[in-house]
Amino acid sequence: MCLPFVAASIGQLRRDWASGDGDHAKAILLATIACTILVGVVAAGSVAGYAMLIPVLVLSVLLARKPKASGRAPIASPAIVVGATLAAVVLVVFSPIIDGLGVTSFDNSEMSRLGIWQVSGKILSDHWLAGTGPGSFADVYRLYENPDAVTATYANHAHNDYLEAMIEYGLPGALIVIVSVALILTLFVRVWTQQQIENRRLKRAASTALLIVLLHSLVDYPVRTPAIACLFATCFAILILSSDDKSKRRPIRKKRPDVFSSEDNRRLII
Repeated sequence: MCLPFVAASIGQLRRDWASGDGDHAKAILLATIACTILVGVVAAGSVAGYAMLIPVLVLSVLLARKPKASGRAPIASPAIVVGATLAAVVLVVFSPIIDGLGVTSFDNSEMSRLGIWQVSGKILSDHWLAGTGPGSFADVYRLYENPDAVTATYANHAHNDYLEAMIEYGLPGALIVIVSVALILTLFVRVWTQQQIENRRLKRAASTALLIVLLHSLVDYPVRTPAIACLFATCFAILILSSDDKSKRRPIRKKRPDVFSSEDNRRLII
């Protein structure tokens, strides 16, 4: 979620590039931040994280592009993003301390995501209309899981926020989920297709961060984490505030003053 904002800053730097010491310092700082973020993503060992990194890098490269209207000499095109990605991969692969690649498992055990989704599907088929009630997933799940496979590890969530919302809130929850996702996707398409939006680069970075949360919610429950929820709300606010199209904004015309003649009181409009 943070990487697109780094890319947006790179794009801003490329637009204003003057090849000064300050510009080089900013470039080094942004490369360091990008590499740190990428090391965290790669070292986490999450297959979902690796999959989501692909669209993030693609959109980040677009955010880091130099505007066509800019006549200044550019720094290396999205080399910062690509170079930081390669550096992160190399560091994780060859580091004796960081070991995260391949942590996620694709097995079909009772407590794997596939196993939890199968049981959750049975719950949804029985309670799709009214739902099981807010916060009831963990308790209801115990009624459906195989008692012979019960261990000290239990499923506290469905690891799919859309599925869990429909289980707990039924049909009304499904409608809310559909409307919410449709709204965010509409905002995403808008900021990436229109060119005259105010703070375009910032809004595109925010929309990319929101897209990542939507994708991650298919296999986990990221918005239930307070830090992610706060960033999610901030990105949503960035998209909906001050979103007027510049081309549609009309200039405010000042009323012309009336000047009166001192001789015959005739009005002279200047």
